[in-house]
Amino acid sequence: MHLSGNRLWVVLGLLLASSAHAPIRASEKPCEIVQVEVDGKPVTTVVRDPGCASSEYRVRTIAAGPLTNGDFSAGLAGWTTSQSGGSAPPGTIAVALGVARMSEGDSFLVTLEQTFTVQAGQTQLAFDLTLVPGFDTGDAFVPDAFEVTLLETVTGLPIVATWAPFATSFFNIQEDGSTNLGIGTLRVGSRVAVDLSSVPPGTEVTLYFDLIGADADTGSGVGLDNVIACGDGDLDADGVQDGCDLCTDPDGDGYGPTGSFACPSGTGVDCDNDEAEVYPGRPELCDGLDNDCNGLPDEGNPEAGGSCDTGQLGACGIGSEACSAGQLVCLAEYGPGCEVCGNGIDDDCDGTVDETGDDFDGDDVLNCTDNCCDVHNPGQQDTNGNGAGDACDCTALGQIGSSARLQKTPYAEVTWDFVPNVEYHVYRGYRNLATTFQYNQQCFQSNVTSTSVVDVLDPLPTNFFYYLVTTKCAVGEVESSLGTDSLGNPRPQPFVCPDPTADLDGDGTEEAVDNCGGLANPAQSDVDADSRGDACDNCVLDPNPTQDDLDDDGQGDACDPDDDGDGVDEDGDGSGVPGDAPCPDGVVIGCDDNCPAVPNPNQQDSDGDGVGDACE
Repeated sequence: MHLSGNRLWVVLGLLLASSAHAPIRASEKPCEIVQVEVDGKPVTTVVRDPGCASSEYRVRTIAAGPLTNGDFSAGLAGWTTSQSGGSAPPGTIAVALGVARMSEGDSFLVTLEQTFTVQAGQTQLAFDLTLVPGFDTGDAFVPDAFEVTLLETVTGLPIVATWAPFATSFFNIQEDGSTNLGIGTLRVGSRVAVDLSSVPPGTEVTLYFDLIGADADTGSGVGLDNVIACGDGDLDADGVQDGCDLCTDPDGDGYGPTGSFACPSGTGVDCDNDEAEVYPGRPELCDGLDNDCNGLPDEGNPEAGGSCDTGQLGACGIGSEACSAGQLVCLAEYGPGCEVCGNGIDDDCDGTVDETGDDFDGDDVLNCTDNCCDVHNPGQQDTNGNGAGDACDCTALGQIGSSARLQKTPYAEVTWDFVPNVEYHVYRGYRNLATTFQYNQQCFQSNVTSTSVVDVLDPLPTNFFYYLVTTKCAVGEVESSLGTDSLGNPRPQPFVCPDPTADLDGDGTEEAVDNCGGLANPAQSDVDADSRGDACDNCVLDPNPTQDDLDDDGQGDACDPDDDGDGVDEDGDGSGVPGDAPCPDGVVIGCDDNCPAVPNPNQQDSDGDGVGDACE
């Protein structure tokens, strides 16, 4: 048994490996008269214990109001903190980055509490719990624990279901990670919620967060954030009411309707929160939907390219799949064309192979001897003697090789060497410093008949452009390859001229200079001028063109006070100089992360040199 302030705590099962700390809160002052005020006026007076002598009564006034500062944006305003049993050093509660961090120290009990009035329509109370640094297991004889209790202020009794008959708390988590929940309490990831539907509106309640440290170790600590009383239904059926739910995600794809760090997939905004196959960055499917939320359904002919049978005769039966109107269809790759004698193929798709009497182009030269069987060329001219008439000789395409040159005059001008009997397609690709290089070139100019083009568009400051040139037949769409890369591998061709692919996300800015390529952001706002638009910048106010994010938490290193995500800030002492006060061994509050690039939530520094063991 342990007496802390005016609250009686009973620690049960001291010799059990899974011992439970069951706080029993007695009436804080059994002979009090509690007077509740609304808008400064007393509305009720309640005698807690009629058995007390009248001379023992004393009046305590409680100002009724809703739960306030649940996001700790105003520090600990509206909250009351206390500790018992601590001396050197005692437990503490401090707010850093909007999170209330409770540290055990050598205290038996560290408490954060607030008294408030349950408002009409509030049917649930929720909060975020992060076990950072978590429980110190150095001494497990009497395990540490963390509990949450909701008492009716007037009676001092639990007002929601507790996790055990002897307990007053509705939520309990043990040092070994085991969690105990009262009926009506649930835990979804870091979010904990308790049912308030049985609590009448206007009821005064007191919420207690308790970190219990009954053993000899001192390093246990937790974080609290987003304490909310709410209602509003449960759109995504996860048990957390929408008003308390930091990620309302009815389709379960990890993205919410407004974007939130609380959603599993970060801050991207789900453009269709009822369709699980639609969310930012999702590979496009052939389904008529805008799967990647860029404003364009089925762009890029998704899922296409597979071989198929069109059901037609001869060469016309050879097909490939293409995406059309949200479905894959089989399109013929050939014909019908003129019959080529002796190849064993029904080229004209009439059911007969290698017939010899046809004159497909009407030039009085039969197909079997016509050097351009689909071009009317009665003279059969063949200047280079390669067997293909001049009228159709574009089968052995020449390439420009490595002759392409780039110069600024003042705009970018691309020139290359002449190749006879062809036209040219010019492609432009781009790279942002925040991404790895990949071939993303799009059609810049098609069917070019000269050997130069001019590009008046300048890349963003942290981007660069590259250009590729292919040759093509003047008639038809036969095109050369894009050559090979430095390793000798064929360059991929994601987009083919003359497709109008410049603005893939449909925001009015072509991808080459779009500061959020692939994400529709018509305003192109970039507050910090780092060439990453506000809509996709992981540090909107701090320039970070490379978008480095060490802990992958969606907050870039340039603005993340805790780059390695271990719960200890680089400037934990708030001096403005990260690293000037490295955390001593085991201390996690009020000091700088002693290993800022390697997660070390316990800040172990065995030799006391100011550099954590994790990175020494």
